[in-house]
Amino acid sequence: MKERPYASCLKAIANDLRIQTLRALEEKPCSVQELCKIVRGEQSKVSHALQILRHCNFVEVHTEGRQRIYSLNPKVRDGLKLSKKRSSANLFHFLDHHMSACCDNQCERMH
Repeated sequence: MKERPYASCLKAIANDLRIQTLRALEEKPCSVQELCKIVRGEQSKVSHALQILRHCNFVEVHTEGRQRIYSLNPKVRDGLKLSKKRSSANLFHFLDHHMSACCDNQCERMH
C-alpha cells in the first residue's frame, strides 16, 4: 500500500499566513485586498500564500468584474465539517479527505 503524502500536504498549510488565510476564507469569500486587511499581510505575501493554497486545491478563485475572489474549496469545507462531526476527528481524517477529494496529490508534486 502506498503511503499518503501527509508531509507534502502539511507543507502546503504549514505557514501562519496560509493558516490565517484559510481561516478567513472559512468565514467568507474574499478578494486579495480584503484578505490583506484581515490577516494584516502584504499583498505580495498574501498572493503567494493563495498561489500555494490554489495549487493544492485548498482554495478556488473566480472573477467578479475586475476582482479575483477567493473561497475555500467546497470539498475542503465538507472535509472540515466531516472532521468536526466525528467524535474521533483528527488531522489525518481531514487530510485523507482532502487528498482523496481535492488535491489528487498536487501537494506532492509541488515539493
